[in-house]
Amino acid sequence: MLSSNGARLVIDDYKSTLPRFYSALEVLDSLPTGPRIVVLGSIETVLAPRSEIYRAVAKRVVDVADEVIVARASGIRDYYGPALRQADPSSGRSTAIHYAKSSA
Repeated sequence: MLSSNGARLVIDDYKSTLPRFYSALEVLDSLPTGPRIVVLGSIETVLAPRSEIYRAVAKRVVDVADEVIVARASGIRDYYGPALRQADPSSGRSTAIHYAKSSA
């Protein structure tokens, strides 16, 4: 989907499983250049240790995204925060990381 400001959006917001999450990132990576923004939420049906899964996802996200927004869902920051800070993008891109404010 193309937004009014020219950003391209890939929306996959229904209980994302790991394969669907990676597929959405592949689609985003294949789009022509432009701002690539990823909003991260929880990943459903994670069987491996969560920290390993979120670290692998974070690595792929920083390879693809110009900006990352981490949702305020319970516990998500605890997994994504360290993983995103430690991820080393092979693409050489500089990814801005934002955290959604809590409603408190």
